[in-house]
Amino acid sequence: LRSPRVLSGRVTDASGRPVGGAQVCSIDGDSDARMFSRSDGSFRLVVSPWFEGHVLASKPGHGSAHRRAAEDLELVLPPEGRVHLEVRFPEAQRPRGWSFAARDPSTGLRWSVDWQKIEGTRYLVKGLPPGRLILIVRTLPKDGEAEVVVVAGETVPAVVHVPE
Repeated sequence: LRSPRVLSGRVTDASGRPVGGAQVCSIDGDSDARMFSRSDGSFRLVVSPWFEGHVLASKPGHGSAHRRAAEDLELVLPPEGRVHLEVRFPEAQRPRGWSFAARDPSTGLRWSVDWQKIEGTRYLVKGLPPGRLILIVRTLPKDGEAEVVVVAGETVPAVVHVPE
């Protein structure tokens, strides 16, 4: 029987200041561990001994950051990027509920994102890291996707078409 693996590290902002209260969680693996960073930005995440996924840190007002699981992780939260997203559904198939996710096209890593309804089918997707991302609208029976370039500290527009 193997002991659990402990992943420790620190969450900071782009200036190197510690970020307390950031949610830190394991993703893309066989563990579902989560916690909040301490006031000095430190964290200790206990995962299965076989965990080889990623660790994600996020906090409202900041972008998110992720790294492959390793010892002594440094997760730097960039300034928050936002996307003003319009979702276009087929006329006959507007679903009752949906959720939003993001995928990093370079790693394939996928995670849920924070969002707020503006009006109708327009949403503000928040807390995104700068760079190229795929935004996903998860619905049944099909998901809609759009590629977007997120800019730190700015709100960029995007449209997702959900296929029939």
